[in-house]
Amino acid sequence: MVNLKLKIKAAIFSILMATTSVTTAGTGIDFLYGVGIGAFSSDEQSKVAELDASAAGEFIFGFEEDGFAFEITAMRGAEAGTAVSTRDYTATASSTALSYRTIEDNNQYYKFKFGKMSVDLDFSDTTATAETEGNIFGVGWGMRMNNNERLEVEYMFYSSSDIDNTHLVVLRYLFGGTPPDKEGFK
Repeated sequence: MVNLKLKIKAAIFSILMATTSVTTAGTGIDFLYGVGIGAFSSDEQSKVAELDASAAGEFIFGFEEDGFAFEITAMRGAEAGTAVSTRDYTATASSTALSYRTIEDNNQYYKFKFGKMSVDLDFSDTTATAETEGNIFGVGWGMRMNNNERLEVEYMFYSSSDIDNTHLVVLRYLFGGTPPDKEGFK
């Protein structure tokens, strides 16, 4: 919970910083934000009454310059069922990551991501939450919808020593970021 509060404070700081004009080497740092929907599934399924995939929604905030970005993401999953109804769960996660979007070709690009993520699995049969932290690795594909909007599909792999590997697939709509007319995006 403390970790989530820290990330919320970081997101608020990011929003405040984005309202000012920041430039480095003449190219500028651009603010990006967006929303996404997707699915969350854990390899924990074989151990914990066959966990089903959970539908999830996310918010993303970040700074981007010439394809490189620092991103803060918050995700909340819907309650997912299991083979044992008293073992249903809800997943909540937050991450901070560095990502790189390749140079656009015909308004399309690829994305690579690495960062830290914390995941909370809240099971319906207990009041305790399984909290864990680990690394996240992502690859994706995106396309520019117009000068200020992008659509991305991203697969993320979450690895932690506390729970088995977790997989996330997200369809994301982004606003802002580096416009295509900046150097490296022509």
